[in-house]
Amino acid sequence: MSNILIYGSHYGTTKQYAKELSRRTNIEAISFKNVKEINDYDNIIYLGGLYAGGVLGMSKTIKKLNNIVNKKIIIVTVGLSDPMDEVNKNNIRNNIKKQISKEIFEKA
Repeated sequence: MSNILIYGSHYGTTKQYAKELSRRTNIEAISFKNVKEINDYDNIIYLGGLYAGGVLGMSKTIKKLNNIVNKKIIIVTVGLSDPMDEVNKNNIRNNIKKQISKEIFEKA
């Protein structure tokens, strides 16, 4: 099984998290701007900075996927919103839903 950790970072915090997760898991971390062959991976972990418009770089990355049938997709958001707060959780989910297809959202 092949794994990749993709990140979208504007100020550098998400990149730091991605690099640390890469170090701990031995999974390659790469910026969404540099992803070429996303379809070669079975497991895709996407870390993205959370902004008013959604998760940085996620829609551009997900659009590169041709077939998600046998893929596992994990989406991690990085931001100041408290993820334990139900209102924040719903806002984050709704922003993600706007950026990706229903099929991918249900799989992620």
